[in-house]
Amino acid sequence: MNSKIIILVVLFLAAFFFFSSTQIPAAQIEKEILRQIGSEAFTENTKDQRCQYQDKYLVYLIDNFEQSVKLIPEITTTHGELVKKILVSGRSDIIVKTLNTSLSKGLASVLEDLIEGECADAVISSIPGSNYSYSQINSFFTNETTIREDNILDYQAVLRKILKGIAIEGFPSVRWLEQVDVNTSKLQNDAKMVAFADALGRFSIPILIPYGNKDATYRNEVRKVNILSLASNVRAYSASDEFGYQFTGYPYSPLSTGHGRAIYHISEIPHDQNPRLAHLDINEDGFIDYTFERKGGIAFRNAEGLLAFSPPLLSEIEFSRLKDRIRTGNTHKIDESIVLTADQYKELMKLGFDIESLKLKKDYLWFNSPYMELPFRFNAVSWVRALITGTSLIPPDKIKDLLTLAVQ
Repeated sequence: MNSKIIILVVLFLAAFFFFSSTQIPAAQIEKEILRQIGSEAFTENTKDQRCQYQDKYLVYLIDNFEQSVKLIPEITTTHGELVKKILVSGRSDIIVKTLNTSLSKGLASVLEDLIEGECADAVISSIPGSNYSYSQINSFFTNETTIREDNILDYQAVLRKILKGIAIEGFPSVRWLEQVDVNTSKLQNDAKMVAFADALGRFSIPILIPYGNKDATYRNEVRKVNILSLASNVRAYSASDEFGYQFTGYPYSPLSTGHGRAIYHISEIPHDQNPRLAHLDINEDGFIDYTFERKGGIAFRNAEGLLAFSPPLLSEIEFSRLKDRIRTGNTHKIDESIVLTADQYKELMKLGFDIESLKLKKDYLWFNSPYMELPFRFNAVSWVRALITGTSLIPPDKIKDLLTLAVQ
């Protein structure tokens, strides 16, 4: 009955400047933001615009709220809602402002809000930005510069300056374009993201992202350099398993902030009041993320303590038919293998159906089970339904670690 899935995420920011989004078409916002962050006024007037509320945090989440994700057969959600669930799970002090858009447009939108006077405490995204190989990074330089894993931190500021220059002023020269070994349209968009991220850093707002998804290669070389992680306020986390070991096949470099867990068990938890319902905890934190109506078999522990499953609950329509049969006197016997809730059995008792010595101390009754002649009485137990895997799981949990100083 187990199933497996894979997933991704993003988030928020702060306040001040001199234009209104109602005056600028959406397609022009990125261009206008680039113009403003390249101005002297922006450099001179930026300041810490974290909200500093006493009892809450404001977080922007940039994600896809249309992409469908099936967690288990009973629950289908969207990628963005899934990330949001993890972000607020167990926390009542995080306000989420969602942006259903690309990472570049999302970062520009956050900057727009800040420039207009809003505040923010963080931005998260399950979108890692772009990764490049070391050879591609070295092609940015006209001299014999050799950037490697052991020295890339020494070039972080220089690379950031090059990318911000491309975003705000354009490519350095025709000669530079002839030598650079990248898709220039892609590089231009990536440069914008670095410029936006760096500008958000001027407002003291951290951005949390995954360091990258499964390794991709370019000219047989792994792309290990996350371009967005060049911005000083970006915290990019590499993927690890539940034991803290780095996932093989996922990129890493000294630019990585560290590792974040990217795999969790999805657990079904019995509903404590309604036996027809069950809960789902998707990230092992002990908090309920989803509630759903039971459709499949019900998990319980047998006499040996092993996990076992009953048939699904009798549906409301089927139960209504069973009551009609008993009410009309056609039968006071159940021959088929069916599962009822204790409340359903009490309804049958009111119609004159009763089994001697049947004590209703459990939530469910399984008629004609292989366990005993009388209806087998049992309670549901928690069990692992599936595994959820993906670097999108990292930022929402990491931001909760970061935002730990909320006033109680």
